[in-house]
Amino acid sequence: MIVSKRVQLMLMALNLLIWVSIKKHWNVSIKLKLSPNRSEAWYNEGSTLLKLGRYQEALECYNKVLELDKNDYTTWYNKGNILKEFANTKKP
Repeated sequence: MIVSKRVQLMLMALNLLIWVSIKKHWNVSIKLKLSPNRSEAWYNEGSTLLKLGRYQEALECYNKVLELDKNDYTTWYNKGNILKEFANTKKP
C-alpha cells in the first residue's frame, strides 16, 4: 500500500508530538520525586497527563496541588473541566 507524502508527514508530526509529551512527563516526574511538596511540579504533571488524555491521573495531581495551595484558581478551573468531561461521558 502506497502512503502519500502528506500522510507520512502528518504521522511524523504526530509521533513527534507524542514523544515531546512523554519526555515532558518524564522530566516532570523526576521533579516531583525531588520536590514532592511543590505545587508547581504537581500542576505541571497534571497538565501533561491531561494533554495525554489520562484524566483520572491528572485529576489526582490537581487534587494534590489543591492540598498544597487551595487558592490556585487555574487548578480549580482545570479540575472543573475534567469533572465536567467525566459527567458528560457518563450520560446515557
